[in-house]
Amino acid sequence: MFGEQAKFFEDEFRKHLRHNKKGVVSMAAAGADANGSSFFITARAEGMDYLDDKHTIFGQVSEGLDVLDKINEAFTDDSNNPWQVIRIKHTIILDDPFEDPPALAPLIPSASPKPPPDPEGRIAEDVDITADEFAGMSAEEVEVTIAIQLI
Repeated sequence: MFGEQAKFFEDEFRKHLRHNKKGVVSMAAAGADANGSSFFITARAEGMDYLDDKHTIFGQVSEGLDVLDKINEAFTDDSNNPWQVIRIKHTIILDDPFEDPPALAPLIPSASPKPPPDPEGRIAEDVDITADEFAGMSAEEVEVTIAIQLI
């Protein structure tokens, strides 16, 4: 909206805003003062203090924490990347205390963009991996089975 010089914005750290609960929404910065449009949501409360004063906190999930619990239960590979594609398809902003700048209105799209293709070697988001074929298996056995199916 304001050109290339405004592609990133500076960090905004506040001592009273900490990564100490589930559902904290923060900028996934590309480095110091390099905040863009990427963000992350904490899926747990403990052990997240290493994020403090490195990632700008700008929100809190106040409803739907059960969704975070489901994401946290996803089967992951050795790098903690989920085997199945996980996408947030809809959100609702409950409280936005800031006025939108007038130049923003014509830039707001009429619909969400189409998602990118599923990453290679991952299970599509619409595949039901809770099916009976995994009944009675441990988490490790399910992960091995999924990995073999993707080969």
